[in-house]
Amino acid sequence: MFYQTALYKCGTSRKPFWESYDDIDVALYADALVAIFRFLPLEESQPLFQACIEPERSDPVKTVVVRACLTLVQDASRFSWQKPLDSLELTVSGRFRDVLKVCFIS
Repeated sequence: MFYQTALYKCGTSRKPFWESYDDIDVALYADALVAIFRFLPLEESQPLFQACIEPERSDPVKTVVVRACLTLVQDASRFSWQKPLDSLELTVSGRFRDVLKVCFIS
């Protein structure tokens, strides 16, 4: 599938964008995650969100997930056909809490 090629082989490094050390386009990848969540089954989209918020990921990669989640929440009322966000919330909420704890403790 196209999304697998685009996300899993980023640029010339042939690594997923979340493992790349090059600069990334946060808005582009956030929009890609939004589209993936909306149009692919949950069992295919949730692992991508999880992979992007692992502790060893860079801040821009984590920002991609935050921005994608914000877009999904803000647009939920406009797109009645969008899947419920309950399962995505369970996927990312624990890690988001951990990130916020570290930010406030520092």
